Amino acid sequence: MILVRQRRPAIRRALVEIPAGLLGQREEDTLSCAARELLEETGYRHTQIEFLGGVYTTAGFSNEYVHLFWARTEPASAAEPEAGIELVRRPFAEMLIAARAGRISDAKTALALLLAEARGVVAVR
Repeated sequence: MILVRQRRPAIRRALVEIPAGLLGQREEDTLSCAARELLEETGYRHTQIEFLGGVYTTAGFSNEYVHLFWARTEPASAAEPEAGIELVRRPFAEMLIAARAGRISDAKTALALLLAEARGVVAVR
């Protein structure tokens, strides 16, 4: 897996998480946004990408909805990662174990891992 480590000012620390970002334009669809954010944050282009599901992050006080995708990438990066982002590579199985054990602090990352496994889009060895 290609993950990103970046500082999150709201919690005053860095998190390891899946690449993510905001819809850039009203006419941008969620799949195009996911592909764009993957390239911007990691420097990698996708060869395959698929919607996993989505979730309201904090429905008690926000209407933020996160669309979750999984992607396969080209073997080599096409660009440098976005400034302030460190790429982290980990085996999917290792990250899945961490998600199941509650050791992933970022909710979207934990949910994406669990959904990818449940949908069978990533083979666990």
